[in-house]
Amino acid sequence: MKFKNFFIKEKEIVLECFTYLNHAYDYAKIDYAHKYVPDWWKKTPGQLPELTKGATIKHCTGLIDYYKKGIVIPSWFEFELSVAPIGGFPEWEWRSSNSDLDTSHSHVQLQFMGFAGQHGHNIKIVSPWALRTKEEVYFTWTEPLWNMVDYKNTIKILPAVVNYKYNHASEINLFIEQKDFPQRCTIPALNPLVIMHPLTERPIKLVHHNVTKDEYARLFGIDKMIMRDTSHDSSQIYNRKKKLHQKIEERESGCPFRPGKR
Repeated sequence: MKFKNFFIKEKEIVLECFTYLNHAYDYAKIDYAHKYVPDWWKKTPGQLPELTKGATIKHCTGLIDYYKKGIVIPSWFEFELSVAPIGGFPEWEWRSSNSDLDTSHSHVQLQFMGFAGQHGHNIKIVSPWALRTKEEVYFTWTEPLWNMVDYKNTIKILPAVVNYKYNHASEINLFIEQKDFPQRCTIPALNPLVIMHPLTERPIKLVHHNVTKDEYARLFGIDKMIMRDTSHDSSQIYNRKKKLHQKIEERESGCPFRPGKR
């Protein structure tokens, strides 16, 4: 049995974050979650009033570690959302401080009717960030509920498990549901949209790159080598892309006829 050597520092995993959007790079970088601890938590006293006694959420280890170990994608925009009541049209609409914000890739109800039902809708926000690791490391992708005090009843962030060796996109999938009454809410600038947690104990080092759109397209040009029409579902696209990555890595690893190579 191999035992962990606590005297050897574990090698960092580098998570590279690329963007072509200057203001996202300058003001809204992907960052460590401890920088996004919500203000309401900071203002919460450590103890309940004397007559009640007991500790408050200020001492919750689970919440503290949630922010110590997380990585946040913050909003690079201000976003006002209006959801029509059941029967209203359009079902939802938005406006944003960022004129090039894109939700045109949102999924239709039929793609997930068993969850969405008749009145649920996806809003997919195209992210200006592409992420990359050299190792196959997985991250949980969940909603930063503690930061969503003002809109937690209107917007949900759909969860996932992701890796950035073979897939580099970081689109934000919102879920909303029409009710018997109209709903309105605002996502302020720099509010966490997603919080990720690496499924490893190794430390994560964030490295940011501000690139041109041409450089961005070249870095992730492998996406142009995979068909993305409606005949291929997302799991097929991912698996084909992964095999293509592996084929390229094998080709670039050296001569297949060298000694020991089978």
